[in-house]
Amino acid sequence: MEGDSWWEEHCSVISPEPERLIIVGFIGSILATVSAIFNAFLFYSLLSIPSTLHCHLLYLTLLAFFDTFLSGSYILLFPVNVFMDFFESEFLTHCWYAYLRIMLAACHVAISTSALLITTAAFERYLIIVHRRFQFRESHRIMISALTLIFALICKAPMYFEVEVCSLAK
Repeated sequence: MEGDSWWEEHCSVISPEPERLIIVGFIGSILATVSAIFNAFLFYSLLSIPSTLHCHLLYLTLLAFFDTFLSGSYILLFPVNVFMDFFESEFLTHCWYAYLRIMLAACHVAISTSALLITTAAFERYLIIVHRRFQFRESHRIMISALTLIFALICKAPMYFEVEVCSLAK
């Protein structure tokens, strides 16, 4: 209990510098919004092509999906954190801490899946160039994509349990 009293006495909100508010809060939000719009457009465009899921564009389609999610989650994690500290908003603080654990774990799963999809696409391209007779089937791509997601979930989803949000009486 002695540790709790120390935190209650020494815990205070430190407002971010104005430069951080401008760079992370405003410029970062604008760039993340543009990124989300373009990635969503790319995802929709690729899905509208009937053969997308049956060719090498599957990796790009999934990458666009995960990048759209990452762009949106950037806004929910970083600028909201800066805004809640700068404006000392209790509403934003409650919201941010409510979704922090799940968003952090989901972001890390998406980041890992994106990196693995890029690696997989590059490796497939290498195999096709070096071994011209080597052919990837649609089922291989779907299975490999599913395995990248499963691997990322196994490695990164436990982050949810690594973060603990504790509320103080004040």
